[in-house]
Amino acid sequence: MLIANNKKETNIAEYILYMWQIEALIRSCNFNIYELEEAVISNYGVSSAKQLEIFNWYKQLIAEMKLQGIKKTGHLNSLKEIISELVMLHNMLVNLFKDEKYLILYGQALPNIDALLAKSGTAKISEIEVCLNGLFGKLSLKIQKKEISEDTEKAIESFSKLIAFLTAKYHEMKAGKFVLPDEVRN
Repeated sequence: MLIANNKKETNIAEYILYMWQIEALIRSCNFNIYELEEAVISNYGVSSAKQLEIFNWYKQLIAEMKLQGIKKTGHLNSLKEIISELVMLHNMLVNLFKDEKYLILYGQALPNIDALLAKSGTAKISEIEVCLNGLFGKLSLKIQKKEISEDTEKAIESFSKLIAFLTAKYHEMKAGKFVLPDEVRN
């Protein structure tokens, strides 16, 4: 909760990845709040009042995941909404604004996006979610201390650069500081 709130304000992509980790953690603890309390919450090193707040946050997430029917797979609706906003912004940067820097990053990432999409066999997700899945996959491999091939590293690097640029634009947009390119304004 503490980390999630900070990430949501400062880096929306990291927030999504962090929350995907939380969803996985909840699943690994079988949606049992007391397992989570023992494994995670009790180790935060915060006041008992803050621990109770964190406990209630996890309890709420468990309830939301159950209610939304994502006990085995899937993501919280609130995260899907943020991803939809990122996809919308991506489409604006590519098709409407034709942002040169973004188009270069997108061009570099696109072959890797297509390759990962082909490997995953899920054609119904956006290119942005493919990138996020790639980043999450790398994170999962690092946590498991598994080796990551050089080609995978390069692909993930292209995703990382694209998502970092998109994230910066997202925060500009949310802060009302998004500047339209001259050719769009005229």
